[in-house]
Amino acid sequence: MRCDLFKLLVLSVILGTAPLVAQDGAPAKGNEGKKAQPEKPLTAGSLAKLFIFSKEITRVTDHKTKQGLPDYAAALNDHFGKGVLPEENGAVSLYEGFGPEPEGARMSDEFFELLGMPVPSADGKYFRSFSADLPVEERRDAIDKEFNFAYERPWNEDEFPRVEKWLRENEKAVATIVEGASRPKYFSPLVPPVDDKGVSNGLIGTLLPGIQQSRSVARYLICRSMLSIKKGDADAAWQDLMSCHRFGHMISRGPTLIDYLVGTAINQIATNADIIYLDQLDLNVEQLARCRRDLASLPPMPSVAQKLDWTERMMFLDSALLLGCGQLNALDLGTVPSTGMEAFATRLALLSVDWNVVLRTGNERYDRVVVGINHDTYSERAAALAAFEDELKDTKKNVSVSGFLKATVTEGSGRAAAGKMMGDVLSALLLPAISAVNKAHGRAEQTRHNLHIAFALAEWKQKNGSYPDSLNKLVPAYMPKAPTDVFTGKTLQYRREGDGFLIYSVGVNLDDENGLSYDDDPAGDDLVVRLPIPVAKDDNQDN
Repeated sequence: MRCDLFKLLVLSVILGTAPLVAQDGAPAKGNEGKKAQPEKPLTAGSLAKLFIFSKEITRVTDHKTKQGLPDYAAALNDHFGKGVLPEENGAVSLYEGFGPEPEGARMSDEFFELLGMPVPSADGKYFRSFSADLPVEERRDAIDKEFNFAYERPWNEDEFPRVEKWLRENEKAVATIVEGASRPKYFSPLVPPVDDKGVSNGLIGTLLPGIQQSRSVARYLICRSMLSIKKGDADAAWQDLMSCHRFGHMISRGPTLIDYLVGTAINQIATNADIIYLDQLDLNVEQLARCRRDLASLPPMPSVAQKLDWTERMMFLDSALLLGCGQLNALDLGTVPSTGMEAFATRLALLSVDWNVVLRTGNERYDRVVVGINHDTYSERAAALAAFEDELKDTKKNVSVSGFLKATVTEGSGRAAAGKMMGDVLSALLLPAISAVNKAHGRAEQTRHNLHIAFALAEWKQKNGSYPDSLNKLVPAYMPKAPTDVFTGKTLQYRREGDGFLIYSVGVNLDDENGLSYDDDPAGDDLVVRLPIPVAKDDNQDN
């Protein structure tokens, strides 16, 4: 992609269609009509003078940096954080539990200022991931022989003493974090990093503090729930499972797609443990009814469209500004060479692009993505997004002289044509894999449905002595209508198997693999709940 981008940068220079401009966008004084070699790309201040501030171009009109460019980080923080008070913000509790260095690097004071909380003390006792405090030579052994088992099956203290110690030492920090997951709002600010000269590296380089630690918190809760299951303490186990669900929902409400995907992954971890809970404990009708009510009380997953429409869009727009100012290094596209013909061509091309057209083109792309992801059904979303991604592939092929000439005719000028092509290429480079996001969203939705059905079936069995012969029997006492498969819109697959049951969706590949999931041999793509849980052939019962 870097090669394609460089071809685009120099294309307008090779064809001689773009005007040569000085640093402020106008011919250098005394050189009108002459070709002057630019010494460097546009500065932020001079680039700002060329912009049309509007929804169609810059999107943001009322947040500006001190150089006059749109301040996309400020706009995002204002949008997601507006009206969120510290005492109702789950992120405040999160960082009270994580401390000032959640993943090794100290967060900036600005980050905590935006949260409305004091900077946590450097010497506080904060959450630590498993094995972080073990000697290096013990870590691999502890993970392989203890941790990997402790969050996948019930266990006791004698089996995994290092895991038990980890649970005990982090109990207070996790209690603080879990309390935050019950708060009504969640706002985690985006603070772009700056270099040693104070120049922002943009939204694309912004750290997402606590993401990996969040996974560790989820595993902590699951490990502790498995310990409670082994002890037969259904209430304590369920409390931790629900805390894990609420925590995953909280993380998914962060501003980025990564927050959403990590949150859904945490909910998947909790769901797997929920099924073990159902399988291992003899729950009565009252307990099962409470579980169903608790699951139903969980908030819906947040909108993917909002993250695309705001954060991902503004990451594109902000990255275009970085490129216009010559910060190719911030986009991992190399640096602007300081000498030679390549330096001249790159600088000249950056000056020759109509950056208003770049931003307008990107906005048009993101508008279409948002429309596609907002379709009601999975199949409608999948079709719209697949067509869009096919167009993006074609866009990459048009980074050529003929493509440039075509864009020149369409846009009416060489500078606009360069802007159109730059917008197309940057869109192809920076747009996330939207179809993959839609698949993840579909899996999360179906997994949640399967879990609700499993608890309804368990309660039915406790009341009636056996599982029903059809999911229709659950209507209307447990659900308003018979459940359907998110991916096909057709009836969800269900059958009784001996004293148990199997429910499954055909999954994203749309192939009915008769209930084979990713951990079966052979592996399948169906999304499955099967009770009782089959015992794997290679399970060591002594572990």
